[in-house]
Amino acid sequence: MNMGKKQVMYLLVIILLLGTFLRFYQLDEESFWLDEGATGLVVKKYNSAEIINNIREHGQMLPGYYYYNDDLPLYYVILRSWSYIFGFNDFSLRAFSAFFGSLALFAVFYLVKYLFDDKTALLATFLSSINLTLIWYSQEARQYSYLLFLSLLSVIFLLKS
Repeated sequence: MNMGKKQVMYLLVIILLLGTFLRFYQLDEESFWLDEGATGLVVKKYNSAEIINNIREHGQMLPGYYYYNDDLPLYYVILRSWSYIFGFNDFSLRAFSAFFGSLALFAVFYLVKYLFDDKTALLATFLSSINLTLIWYSQEARQYSYLLFLSLLSVIFLLKS
């Protein structure tokens, strides 16, 4: 049975809505753990130039607090801008990750469709949307889902080139 484009799009929308719902559901239910607190502290304490300077000069985001070797300043710069728009609280900082976790689902669909077919892409997207590890990492104020999305984009661009 061959699925039409409309049917594929309807199923994809349903799967993306499910995955997005699971990533945003009870996003601020638990308080921050240590690394999420460090993420919040970096965003709250330093401006964009200071974030980049801390990496360059100290090799870490939070010099003077504890050893926190995290050399992804662009993530923190973008998250800082996000927090200006959506506020600085547990929900909004985690929503940044949930947003990229949801975008990653679309990237999964696109990549698998490019490599295989619509049915396989829908299945892969569905499995990714309900994957507990991907949901968990999409609900943390850390760079995991951001990096997943960028990694998927990198593979897509590599294959397209």
